[in-house]
Formats: sequence, structure tokens, C-alpha cells
Amino acid sequence: MEPFGKLKSKGALMNNLLSIVLFLSFSLGGTSYLVFGSDHDDNSDIKSFGYNHNVLKLSNFALGLGGDYSANLSGDSYFNSYDNLDLVSIYLLPSFKITNKVAIWSSIGFSLVANDSDIESLCSQGFPDSSSDNPSGWEGTTEDCKLKSGLSYGFGLHYILVDKFGIGARYVSQPLELTSYEGHFGYEDMERINLYLSYQF
Repeated sequence: MEPFGKLKSKGALMNNLLSIVLFLSFSLGGTSYLVFGSDHDDNSDIKSFGYNHNVLKLSNFALGLGGDYSANLSGDSYFNSYDNLDLVSIYLLPSFKITNKVAIWSSIGFSLVANDSDIESLCSQGFPDSSSDNPSGWEGTTEDCKLKSGLSYGFGLHYILVDKFGIGARYVSQPLELTSYEGHFGYEDMERINLYLSYQF
């Protein structure tokens, strides 16, 4: 179980993100979106939403700044099969208008782990040490194990349906790495192809 202080800091991070999203949506205007679909493990319980706002807009080009929160991501770690990994990210979003209704975009940003699905806790209880005669690993604390994300990227297509509503498809990749007392262990990148609905404020 995670220490109370760590849970509190993660809760504060999410509250701050939601507050910023709501503030920007109603005060500056922008585009919010709700993602549905599955991840690379066919997990259909993903809950992902985000917001972006154009900071530069030309005739056929725009540069946006946005944030995204994805919950219930699934995969396999060294310790368990997880199904409630949460990632939060901020990103730059250059987009190019093809027609009045169709645009293509790409994104590059940085992701953080908001909920580690108990991977850090299980790691600290006994990391498997294959280089020694101790198959049960070593004893440690959650400070010895950190699950991190990092540089993320994506691209997609957006189509305006009617008025302020749109639909799109996207590919997003977010890295995962476990840093522990034993070293660095890369995970398979969290890759997703999803459909999404958008609304422009």
C-alpha cells in the first residue's frame, strides 16, 4: 500500500489538472475530447479525456497546448498483470487543416504516472534478483522503486461533424520505465489507437 503522503500528492496533481482544464475551457475557449476504445491488450475499460487550446493560429496551421488523463490502462509488469495504470500528460499539438472540416495533427509531450497499479509496492517487497542465488530478491521500501513515464508522442486525424462537435482517430505512445535499487528496467511502451469525440468551446 502506498504511503499516505504519496497518495495525497497524486490526488493533488489530478485535482490541479482538472481545475486547469475546466478553467481554460470556460474562460479561454478550446477543444475538449473524450476517448473511447481499447489499448494494445484489448482493454475496453479505458477512460481518457483531455483538453487543448491553440496558442498560435494561422490560415492552415495551428499550434496547441494541451493535457490528457488516461485511466485503467492494462499490461504486464515484472510482478503482476495490471489493469488500472493511470497516466497524465501535457503536450504541444501542431495541426494542419486539409479542408474546412478535416485536419491532421501530431503531438509531442511528457507523461507522468498518476497511479502505478501497485507496481512500486510489489517491487519494494521483493525485486527478483536473477544475478544472485536469492530468487526472492531483496527487501526495500517504495523509495527504492519508481515507475516513470517520459517523452510521449502521437498523431491523428480530426473531422468536424456539425457546429462544434467533431470525431477523430489517434495513435499515442507513452514510455514506461521502472527505476529500482537493481537498475533500470524498460517496459513495453503504452501504445494505443483510439477513436475520440471532441467539443469546441
